[in-house]
Amino acid sequence: TNFFNQNRTGGFHGHARQRAAGGVRHEAVDARRADVLSGRGSWNSEQRREYPRVFTTIEVVHDLVGPDLDVRAVRRAIELSARKYCPVSAMLSAGETAIHHCYRVRRTGSSPLDESGEVCVTGPYERPQVAVG
Repeated sequence: TNFFNQNRTGGFHGHARQRAAGGVRHEAVDARRADVLSGRGSWNSEQRREYPRVFTTIEVVHDLVGPDLDVRAVRRAIELSARKYCPVSAMLSAGETAIHHCYRVRRTGSSPLDESGEVCVTGPYERPQVAVG
C-alpha cells in the first residue's frame, strides 16, 4: 500500500494526484530492509493557459525519513515507479507533460544525512516502458 500523505500543493485531482505523489511504494524501499519512519509525497505543477489546460510540467518530491535509509535504494525505487510501474506517470509523460521525479532522504540513525535531488525526468512525448509480468 502507499504510505505517502497527499500534500495538495499542485493542480491534480482525485486518484491521479494520489498515484503521482504516492508512486514509490513502501515495499520497494523495504526490500532493502530500510526502516522508514515517515514518508510523504508532494508536487507542484504548471498548466497551459489556453484550453485544454493540460499539465506542461510536474515536480513530484518523495520525502522519506528513517534511521538506515539507503539513498541508492530510494533512487532506484523512484526510478522504477516513474519509468515502469506507475500508469499515471506513463499516461502523462506520453503527452506534452514533463514530470520531474525528485527525492529528499533524511537519515536519522548512526550516520545522519539530509540529501535531496532529482532522479529522472519522464516525458514529454515519451513512449512508456512495458513491464513484463
